[in-house]
Amino acid sequence: MKSPSSSCSLDPIPMDVLKSCLDLLLPHITSIVNYSLSTGVIPESLKSAQVVPILKKTNLNKNNQQNYRPISNLKFIFKTIERAAAAQINDYLQREGLHAPKQSAYRKHHSTETAMLRIQNDLLEAVDHCQEAVLVLLDFSAAFDTIDHDIILERLQNRYGILATARKWFESYLRGRSFSVNIRGARSIPRNLNDGVPQGSVLGPSIFAMYVAPLGDIVSAHASFALYKIGQLAKYLDHKSTERLVHAFITSRLDYCNSLLYGIPSTELSKLQLIQNSAARLVTRSKKHDHITPILRDLHWLPLHLRIRYKVALLAFKAIHGMAPSYLTDLVASYSPQRRLRSSSETLFVVLAGATLDSTETDVSALQLPKSGTICLGTFVKHLILTVLRKI
Repeated sequence: MKSPSSSCSLDPIPMDVLKSCLDLLLPHITSIVNYSLSTGVIPESLKSAQVVPILKKTNLNKNNQQNYRPISNLKFIFKTIERAAAAQINDYLQREGLHAPKQSAYRKHHSTETAMLRIQNDLLEAVDHCQEAVLVLLDFSAAFDTIDHDIILERLQNRYGILATARKWFESYLRGRSFSVNIRGARSIPRNLNDGVPQGSVLGPSIFAMYVAPLGDIVSAHASFALYKIGQLAKYLDHKSTERLVHAFITSRLDYCNSLLYGIPSTELSKLQLIQNSAARLVTRSKKHDHITPILRDLHWLPLHLRIRYKVALLAFKAIHGMAPSYLTDLVASYSPQRRLRSSSETLFVVLAGATLDSTETDVSALQLPKSGTICLGTFVKHLILTVLRKI
């Protein structure tokens, strides 16, 4: 196992001296590491850190505290124990297939390049199939400081099956930590660290990856939880009150920015459709296995793929009539043919950026929008209205 090369002022001896005596000290270091892993305990004396603020970029304002990254210097023995634990936990996650499928950070054979290559491939594939491609980037400020110890310990046990001594070791790793800040040789009074993991630790990145792994499930879980709570109240509410609650907590979220869902795979859209179906059954007091189409029709609710089409048509109308931001209206331009055609009486537009909206239902015709060229908005809207009327 590769040992750390940098020294920490908290270490009793400098790193170069330790390495020169490694043959003599190695059996004792191995004994300490094995004892920690076998008992699930990290000695309190090893859990202190010295934080040195590092400027994120050399051209940033040195007087702004937000521009510094709090790097923790940790004791050699502690980082050695971390490395041994990290090797075992990563082997376990890989062997049991517990990594998030698209997680690229802190995994063997994964890198920034492999992640970007997959993203590029997916974007190009979407363009080739005339689909919309949306890349959502989420950046956490002071990400490692956001880790709640109780939540990650529960997640390690229930999601990853880390139990008994292994879980005890992680709890010992997280709790009882302290730190002091060192600036220009001046050291602050030690403080307790009740949340997060140290930046600069070996296990910190892996723990954070496991902490945010269920992020994709949280949105659906919140919607399902809201439905459950409304369901408990439904027997005390009339139809209108139940529908009002469902619109406030469920359909409003399904409709929010739903034009961005234009062209997503039907397998992904179906997950959201199940939530709308459950909401519709709740409002109408229908049974779980009742056919959903007549229920949605009675409520005058459009299925999600039609709600998305409606939003796209509405945004196109607003862009054409000056009721949208200029960066949207710039994407559509009026088309005037050089010679008179039979279609001259129709309102034609040049589609500067288009896509194909494939059908997600077998009984609805697909709306084909050219990647470039002209389109009659009236025909597009008429097709959409006829489709909607058939559903209502």
